[in-house]
Amino acid sequence: MRVSALLLALAFTATSSWCCEHAVAKESNCQEPNIVIILADDFGWGDASCNNPDSPIKTPNIDRIAAEGIRFTNAHTPSSVCTPTRYGLLTGRYPWRSYLKEKVLPYYAPALITKGRTTLASYLKSQGYRTGGFGKWHLGLDWTPVQGDPAKWRSHWETRDPKEAAEVTKGIDHTKPFRNGPSDIGFDTYFGTASNCNRLPFFIQDDRVVGNPMPDRKGIMRDPACARDKVDDIYVAKAIGFMETHEKQHADRPFFVYLPLNAIHGAVEVPQRFTGKTAMTKREDKILWANQSVGRILAALDRMKLSDNTLVIFTTDNGPINSPVARRKGHQPTGPYRGLKTNVWDGGTRVPFIARWPGHIPAGVTSDHLIGLTDMLATFAALCDKPLPEGAGPDSFNQLPVLLQQKEQINQRPALVTASYLGFLTLRHDSWKAVFGTKWTGGHPSTAYGGQLPKGTPPDDPSIGQLYNIAQDPYEKNDLWELHPEVVNQLRGEIDRIKAIDKSDVLPLPPQIAE
Repeated sequence: MRVSALLLALAFTATSSWCCEHAVAKESNCQEPNIVIILADDFGWGDASCNNPDSPIKTPNIDRIAAEGIRFTNAHTPSSVCTPTRYGLLTGRYPWRSYLKEKVLPYYAPALITKGRTTLASYLKSQGYRTGGFGKWHLGLDWTPVQGDPAKWRSHWETRDPKEAAEVTKGIDHTKPFRNGPSDIGFDTYFGTASNCNRLPFFIQDDRVVGNPMPDRKGIMRDPACARDKVDDIYVAKAIGFMETHEKQHADRPFFVYLPLNAIHGAVEVPQRFTGKTAMTKREDKILWANQSVGRILAALDRMKLSDNTLVIFTTDNGPINSPVARRKGHQPTGPYRGLKTNVWDGGTRVPFIARWPGHIPAGVTSDHLIGLTDMLATFAALCDKPLPEGAGPDSFNQLPVLLQQKEQINQRPALVTASYLGFLTLRHDSWKAVFGTKWTGGHPSTAYGGQLPKGTPPDDPSIGQLYNIAQDPYEKNDLWELHPEVVNQLRGEIDRIKAIDKSDVLPLPPQIAE
């Protein structure tokens, strides 16, 4: 049996100096649960109707998790865009410590997670979990070039131009295994896309490309089976199949499922069954798709009688793009919060975070406790009663007492850092939030993300920034940067200290290719 003495709050020394000690352990006679993390894409805080009950769009399956568990209203991604958030979630490490300092990974980028780095998958695998991932990877891979590497892909990986990417494509041997992908960082199996389903529209499984991709008219490898209105249905079916097979063959072990959906991102199209259902835009119709995907997972757990022993977490990788049609029709994708995807403001990083584990997480709880997606690694270590390897998860904080609502053992999370699309950092500490280096969004200049700097706005500069008293001004309306230089200096010192906890990665040198 997979019964262990589950310690509901773990006391071990954190790997960073700013992570305070975990609470004293207490024994319990329950099982280590299965764990399912569902990560939606570009799904805003207000896109979940449990956060936004006045919205005309309803998400009953997501709301079910909240009704049967806990809903966090103050949960944040480590970045307001997807690649860095995925890195932070899986590694417990702020993404700006990786080689990617801004934006997201393009096309054939090298692997972002370095060899030997502890991840959710590798840690849980070491604790006896069987680990499966299904969906959008977008964390880079170390591809095998064609012999001689004529396209020099490692020298041109940063290209975001489709024509240049087509040339790089010619230099990749899609029949050979890649390295430092999901199989090398702890997943027993993985099925999904290397990037989103539009940029690299073919499937990968474990350590290689699968299916029958061929160059399209633009020269980009494309698999007809990688249909933009079907990919999430495929991922959900694969995840359910993994759970079913696990229960037949490995029922003495718990499982971990990582399900990064591609909805509601613009890379996917609306399935016909949802087209026009919200009477808004395609983006809002895709909210219904994400909600249905969640429902299929919950129904599968019910059918297999696994719900009571499975921790289910629903969250997302960043905030939404602008949707003026939806706003006119009464739907607020960011709720009351300022900003959008790519931005420094809360609309870019404050996301739904909802968790259910019947019998352990009390039902119907709402918490304003500060939580970050980087915290999952330390939290799962507490769940398994095994410390993380030395140096792992330096930016991860044990949130298990909050999840289980063991109020006497809850500690306030230390300062939390988030990043914008252009790499501007924010620091949230006590009542304050500081934005360093910009007086504007810090994001993509498209109107979908807030637009260009308004006339008269100071240009981005290390000496400037924004300061908000979020206890009194949660919607970031009043910039106090110039009024409280003493607070700015204090927070600047704090972020400098956090930066010094762990050294940053550099882009690894390309491997030697045998002639």
